[in-house]
Amino acid sequence: MPTMTVQEFYEQRTREGLFPGPSQAQQSRVLHIESEAQSSSKDEQEKIAKEQKIESDDPEYLAQQRNWDDFKDDHRRGWGNRMNRS
Repeated sequence: MPTMTVQEFYEQRTREGLFPGPSQAQQSRVLHIESEAQSSSKDEQEKIAKEQKIESDDPEYLAQQRNWDDFKDDHRRGWGNRMNRS
């Protein structure tokens, strides 16, 4: 037999500070949306910076990409630790 309703349970947990209140939930949603917008703008900025490095033939970026390509040639996918399996 239930001793309290769902609404009473939620109100009790809100008073205890375990669940966010209605105003806190709205604020957290707004902050979450703003952080997503900022992260997407950061991703776009990174893509633009990467394109600019490619277009300007940045020597550091080209060396980094060539080193990564050589590394991938020497270390094929799945050639890691095989846990003593042949």
